[in-house]
Amino acid sequence: MDIDSPSTNRRDNWDTSLEINKDIGDYALASITGYRLSEAADLFDDDTQRQKLSDTFTNTKVDNFSQELRLALSETKKYNWVLGGYYSD
Repeated sequence: MDIDSPSTNRRDNWDTSLEINKDIGDYALASITGYRLSEAADLFDDDTQRQKLSDTFTNTKVDNFSQELRLALSETKKYNWVLGGYYSD
């Protein structure tokens, strides 16, 4: 096996989130919003021959948004409950 080209890779990741909690009477409302961005670039010699026959370059970008909402009631003596939803794109 011979590699005639240097392999390189680059990774960039960035993410952030915001959580807000608010009491509304006997209820607790929670909102969690998130965003993530990932980028990757790779160059590698995939022919493994002495001659320069083939190099492969890949470039990937993924961005993701998510939102979670929860409404909870925990002040009653009989039962506690949580109602919520989650979205991710």
